[in-house]
Parts: sequence; C-alpha cells; structure tokens
Amino acid sequence: MVSRNLKKILNWIDIIDHLRHKFYIDDYLKRPLKIWMYDKKILLHNLTYFSLQEINWMNISKEYQMYSPEYYLQDYFQCLNHSKNMNHHSIQWTMNPLLADYFIIPSDLMFFYFNRRPATLNDLQFKELLKKLNKFYFEILLTNVQTMFPYWTLASQADYIGANHVIAIPGGRNMGILYSKTQNILKNVIQLAFTGIRNDLLPSNASPQYVYRNISITYRHQYDVIIPQYTPLKWNRSRYDNLDILIKKKKRLFYFAGALYHSTSPLSARSLLSYLWKEIKEKQKFNITTQIQGRQFETIMIIDGHIETDEYIESIQSSIFSLCPEGFLPWSPRLYESIQLGTIPILLVDNIVLPFERFIDWRSFSVKINVSNIRNITYFLYRIDKFEKYVKEKLENALSYLHAFEWPYSINKHLFQLEENSNDRVENVFHYISLELRCRRLEQLYGFTVERLSIKSIEAQRLACTNHPNICPCHNEQRSLAFQEYI
Repeated sequence: MVSRNLKKILNWIDIIDHLRHKFYIDDYLKRPLKIWMYDKKILLHNLTYFSLQEINWMNISKEYQMYSPEYYLQDYFQCLNHSKNMNHHSIQWTMNPLLADYFIIPSDLMFFYFNRRPATLNDLQFKELLKKLNKFYFEILLTNVQTMFPYWTLASQADYIGANHVIAIPGGRNMGILYSKTQNILKNVIQLAFTGIRNDLLPSNASPQYVYRNISITYRHQYDVIIPQYTPLKWNRSRYDNLDILIKKKKRLFYFAGALYHSTSPLSARSLLSYLWKEIKEKQKFNITTQIQGRQFETIMIIDGHIETDEYIESIQSSIFSLCPEGFLPWSPRLYESIQLGTIPILLVDNIVLPFERFIDWRSFSVKINVSNIRNITYFLYRIDKFEKYVKEKLENALSYLHAFEWPYSINKHLFQLEENSNDRVENVFHYISLELRCRRLEQLYGFTVERLSIKSIEAQRLACTNHPNICPCHNEQRSLAFQEYI
C-alpha cells in the first residue's frame, strides 16, 4: 500500500513539474525577453589597478574602435532601464532581477586591453598585460558577481550555473585573452563575440586555424552569440535607391585594400592574396580587363597597405565585389563596410560563423570562396547567368539586412541615436541580438546546455525550433556558411 501511494505521489510530482514547465514556457512566449544588468560601480568597488581609468573609446586608436560594441551594449541596456522612449517590443529591462531571463555582466576588458596598445608590446610585456587583466580586473569582476549577488546560482541543476548570464567581450575569449581558470568560470555564460570559427569541423589532430601571439582562439558554436563589429562609416540607405544607376557606375569587378603580409600562416587568405597580387603585378595572372555581357570592367585591384578613407570608400563603391579575407583573427569590419557601401562581399575564410545566421540569409547577398581557391578568384564569374540581374538581386537582398549591422552610435559623440521606423520598431543590431538571446533562452528552457552535441541538447533544439519556428528557426547545418562555397 505504501509503495503504491509513493508511486502515485511521484507521478503527481512529475505531472506538476511538467505543468509548471509548460506554464513557464507559455508565459515566456507571450512577453519580451527580460534582462537585468549588474551595476558596474558596485562590482568594481574593490578594484585598485584599473579603478582610476576613464572608459572612453574615443581615446582608443581608430584601428581598434571596431571593438567598441563592448561599450555600446552596456550603454544600450542602461538606456532600456532609464528611457521611456526606447523600443521594448523584443527586449525589456526588468526592475525585479528575480524575473530576469538573463543577467548582463558589464565588462570593459577590451578597452583596458587596447588602451595598453598591445601591438607595441614585446612578448614579456604582453604576458604581463594578460596577467594584470585577468588577476586584477576580470577575476575580481567575476568573483563579485558570484559572491555579492544571489543570481549566479539561480539554476535548476549544477550544470546550468551561470547559464542565465550574458557577457559582452567581443574579442576576449576569442582572442585568448582570458586564462583557462577564468574561462572555466565562464563555462556556461553566453558570450557576445565577433565572427566565430567552427573548430569542431576540423580533424581532432589539426592545428588551430588562428593563433594570436601563441594563443589559440575559442568559440562555442550555437551557444555564444556572434555580433558584427562597429564601423564608423555612415549608413546611407539612399545608396540603394536606384540600383540600376549604382550598378552602371561600377567599373571594376574585384577590389581589396589592406595589409597583405600580417599573417603568420602561408595558407591564410591574406598570404594567398599576396601571392595573387605578385602574379598580377608580373602579369602572370588575369587580363587587365574583363568583358561580361557587353560591359567592360577592370578585372581586379589589390592594394597592399592602408589608403585614405575617401579613396577607400570610392574604390569599394566603384567595384562589383569586395574581397573580405580575415585579419589577424577571423574577423574584419571590411565585410560590413562592403555591405554599407553597396558592393557584394566575397568571404575569403573557411569554417566561418557570421552574425545572426538563424535570422539572416547571408547567401542571398554575399559570396563565399574557400581560401584554397583564392588564386582562381575570377573563375566563378563563368557560372553566373545574366550577370547584371545577378548583381542587382544581391544588392536588393542586402538592402533587407542593412539595419542588422547598424550600431546606432557615433564614435565621436559616443551617444545612442534613437531611431524608429513607421511601425514603432527599431530593427538595428540590438533587435537581432535580442532575437538570438530570446531563441537561446527558449532552447535552454527545453534543456539546451553548453554541451550542445549531447542527446539532451540536440533534442532541446529540435523541440524549440519545431514547436516555435517563429522564435527559433530550425538551423540547417547543411546551409551553414562554414561548410561550402556559394555564389
């Protein structure tokens, strides 16, 4: 009798737990994503080494300002808290942290890193910088998150501890800045990071594709959220107003300007571009001009080194395709500059993960050529039927996604620029970040963890995308940008 009653009780507990879980998901589906951000002053009250430094990205060298989203994300979340004019359709600041879906950890790691001008440091000085950033800044920050507030452990299981937290350090984990001890603390924390690389696609004994000063980068596929870099170029949708005129003004097929020799790998995209550039100069590669469907184009221009901004903009705008290889690491703002300036970006990188792949059809407005095929870059043109129609469709498709890469900030003013469309919605980069986080949270509610290849995580993703495709579009691995070329 006792055993039968106990079995009934356990069954009722399972039923109640199932109903509670269903109720929580139903409630989640009816409301915006709720976030709450820690007060940075409280978190860093006992900081000494970095405490006197003013956080001002205007003082950082222009070449590093692409990392300024670290600041913009913090500022935007604060604006959600303080401004009634902010859009709250997809994301909302909650005054009660116990109701938050995600807790935002504010960090200025990248500012302190670039403020020390790491490129000028020798190896010993660089290691000392990493030590100070980890020991005297980041470890203190995380320790205070864990000990001063009760939210770190608001998880149903020990494996989930910290999974309700998000941190924006666009290059920190990727660039290997964080020590393994620190990364272990952040194991379950979702990182907002720049372009990711699918190391899981490589053989287990393969060397890391990207190594920065002897430190390999890391990225957790489908767990971390990929965001675009900041670019100071002004967004101008009017460039796309008359595509026929825009296309007729283009006089060149392919264009690249930038440093060619800064990669340590002879098989990197930039190294192969340098070989191609040498062959072009020696007139061993490509005709000077190419005729396509009655129009004569300059075939390719490659410039080794940086040029003036106005010349750079004019050169990209007058080209059909902009070559977008990786930099020291697998990201470069050139991709977003190309889209802004009305040209078709050609991704020259393997195993890549780009921002918001669930919600953006990158194939519709870009081209991807595997690194090994760079020296035959023009050959894919012969596979294009009705070239001018193809170009126009690519540019039209890009117009649909311009706002997804727009950081509504000016690096000179350092201020958020409120902008709403006719539907009282703002669909800039923050909108897409909220879409990613909203989907990620729903997957977590179904049981998704950082161990994304576990049976439980795979089933959680399946349930989320099958039951709620409007929130979590099913991710087709075969269409992932990481795998194959496309035109």
